[in-house]
Amino acid sequence: MNIFGTLYSRHFRPKAVSFLHGLVKAAGGVVLSNRAHNQLLLQRERAVSELVAFEGAGLEQGIVGVVFSKDRALQLYTLLSTYFEHVENPAPLFVIYTASTDAHAKAYAEVKEALKGCSTEVLFVREIGGFRASVLNI
Repeated sequence: MNIFGTLYSRHFRPKAVSFLHGLVKAAGGVVLSNRAHNQLLLQRERAVSELVAFEGAGLEQGIVGVVFSKDRALQLYTLLSTYFEHVENPAPLFVIYTASTDAHAKAYAEVKEALKGCSTEVLFVREIGGFRASVLNI
């Protein structure tokens, strides 16, 4: 490696990476390592595989949506209200949620109440026995 390559790898690259991480963080983002990104992709692939396995389980034909939420009732409300506002023929939804405090549980109760007049079915399922068990139950 020449002198410029050494200078780049020892001095410039760490500062550039640190700067980019700070910029992404300031914008509300997260930088993932390749390993973490691959693990997330693998988790998503497994979840989809589990859901696809139900296809032959004698379920009713049709489309449903599954939404996952943990301690983010306001974010969930925004998602659902936007979904119902912009989708012409919305599918019924299952919302698997977890509330780690009473305040979060109260916020989810408020979201449920706000959606009572909705013409499309939204079923709230509190996560019990872990994520996998909750998905399999619905």
